[in-house]
Amino acid sequence: MYIEFDPVIILLDTVLQKRHAYRHVIFNTQFEAYWKLAFFYVICDAYVMWTREKTLYEDASSKEEPYFYAIEWDFYIMCIKALVVIACGELVFRFCRQSPGIERPRLKTVANGLLLASVGKFLAVPAIVWGQSNNLIYVALARLVIVVSSVQAFSVMWEVRSSIALVTVGSGFLAQALVRLLWSHPFS
Repeated sequence: MYIEFDPVIILLDTVLQKRHAYRHVIFNTQFEAYWKLAFFYVICDAYVMWTREKTLYEDASSKEEPYFYAIEWDFYIMCIKALVVIACGELVFRFCRQSPGIERPRLKTVANGLLLASVGKFLAVPAIVWGQSNNLIYVALARLVIVVSSVQAFSVMWEVRSSIALVTVGSGFLAQALVRLLWSHPFS
C-alpha cells in the first residue's frame, strides 16, 4: 500500500523507479492535459532526430549555408516521423493488451502509464540547453531511462512480471527502431 500526498516525495520515488510510486501515479492521479504532454513528447523526439540528421548533413556538406536552411524545414517532417514511430510502438502495446489472460486496463490508465513511461523524453530539454543532443553517452542514458520507466509502467498497468514487461517493451522499441530504419533508408 502506498499512501503519499507530498508531490515531491512521489516525484522522487518515481524517478527512483519504485513500483509503488508508479502504481500511485498511474491509478490515482487526476491528470487531464494528455494531449499537451503527448505533443511535447513528439516535439522532443522530433528535435533529437532532427539534430542527429542535421549533424550528419553538416558533416557531409561541409557546412554549406543554403543546405543548412533547407534542412530546417525537415523539422516538420521529423515531427511526422516521430508520430509514426510512437504510434508503431503503441500498436505493439495494444496488441499485448489484446493477449488472452491479461486483464485489460482502462484507456485512462493506459494513457497515464504511457505518459509516465515516456517521461525520460524530457531529458531532451537539458540536452538542448547543455549542447549534448548529439553526445552518444547522453542519448544512450536517456534511452535507458525511457526503457526502464516503460518496463516499470507496463508491469504496473498490466500487472505482469517485469520480465514479461521487458520482452513486451523491448518488442515495442524494436518495432520503433525498424520504422526509423525503414524511414531513413527506404529499400535502398
